[in-house]
Amino acid sequence: MPFNLGTGELLLLGLVALLVFGGRLPKVAKQVGSAITQFRRGLREEMRKIEDDTEDTAAEEPEPPPDWTPPPDGEDCRGLD
Repeated sequence: MPFNLGTGELLLLGLVALLVFGGRLPKVAKQVGSAITQFRRGLREEMRKIEDDTEDTAAEEPEPPPDWTPPPDGEDCRGLD
């Protein structure tokens, strides 16, 4: 069960919700359900954007490092004694 609530706690919460919201309970439940749906939809959209961005950067090949060769012995090696 979510949040480790037992049957007694859930019944108590339901009773309190019924007392507080009364006849508006179905309307409130519908609004809560639509809010959760919108949140999930937005979360999915953001996850797709992140996945698309990571796929785009993974598809691009990084530039190879420039070729570097050390100078020949004795040539322009200042300060390396």
